[in-house]
Amino acid sequence: MSDNGYRCGHAACECTVPTGGGFCSTWCEEHASSSDGHRCECGHEACEHRMNAEGR
Repeated sequence: MSDNGYRCGHAACECTVPTGGGFCSTWCEEHASSSDGHRCECGHEACEHRMNAEGR
């Protein structure tokens, strides 16, 4: 993961992406336009940590 501050294009994702990147994973790219904006299942550490903290 990049640490440059650019957020993944999926609204619920906590990951960062390279400059000009769009999504951190195929999952995020495929689900970016879905109405399920309250969770991210990309499998990366930032999102897994958030889901565990929220008790999901």
